[in-house]
Amino acid sequence: KTYSLKILNKSKISESTKNKLNNWIKNDRKIILLGCQMKTQKNPLFAFSCWVRLRHIYKSNACFLIIGDGPLKNKISEKILDLNTNLIEDTLQIDWVPDLSRYILISDILLMPSFFEGMNLTLLECISYNKDIILSKFEGADEIMNFGKCCTQINDLDENKWAKHIHKVLSDQNKRKNINTINEEFLSYYSDYECVQSLQKSINS
Repeated sequence: KTYSLKILNKSKISESTKNKLNNWIKNDRKIILLGCQMKTQKNPLFAFSCWVRLRHIYKSNACFLIIGDGPLKNKISEKILDLNTNLIEDTLQIDWVPDLSRYILISDILLMPSFFEGMNLTLLECISYNKDIILSKFEGADEIMNFGKCCTQINDLDENKWAKHIHKVLSDQNKRKNINTINEEFLSYYSDYECVQSLQKSINS
């Protein structure tokens, strides 16, 4: 996340966008990403509704990052403006970007409730990065999912089911993070310098 954020901070996105992304990560906020063409086959309005359900039902503080252009972009903007102030602050809508992979890397989970997908490079990227992704049952998804364990497929487009699964995935991430606390403590004592010195001594001896 840190490395990708540094790259994004040097990109051409607006300063307000950079500030919001930096604040989300600084405050350890979970980021849900929807990165696609804003048109019917990608089902972005459904994804937006799932996030709203997640916030209302599970009292989650997860933020929603929306990237893409298309005929439904303005419709999503209108729906955002209908939200209360807190929810509006926790959304960020960006036009399509050439470096979507960086946004995948700073996010915690990606939503893909598509009716149809062509050559799905985004799904392959998520699997290669081991990024959690919740997706619908579109043609070709089953074959790609076999390459990773980070995918959760939901056969029907039910907002409550999707919100429940998003909550579960984010909760599991928090549990894994707590389990890895000992590793972080161990790594804090790790010294690159001492390792190099030890290696040189062994070579010279």
